Amino acid sequence: AAMLQAAAAAEERAWALASSERPAAQAVLASHGITLHAPSPRLLAELEQLGQTMLAEWRARAGEAGARVLGELRPG
Repeated sequence: AAMLQAAAAAEERAWALASSERPAAQAVLASHGITLHAPSPRLLAELEQLGQTMLAEWRARAGEAGARVLGELRPG
């Protein structure tokens, strides 16, 4: 439980840092002629499907131990 709490706190800090650094990073990209666009709904759907396929393949190879890990990471 302590490890999961520490991981959750670290994840929260990382997302906060990434969010605060985003404007500066985008400015650097723009200064090099790179334009950023939000992903299209189609791309998001295709990435979701890809993720589900990869998860199913991993689950099939991971066996019982993998199922326990997934149960911890993705309850319900």
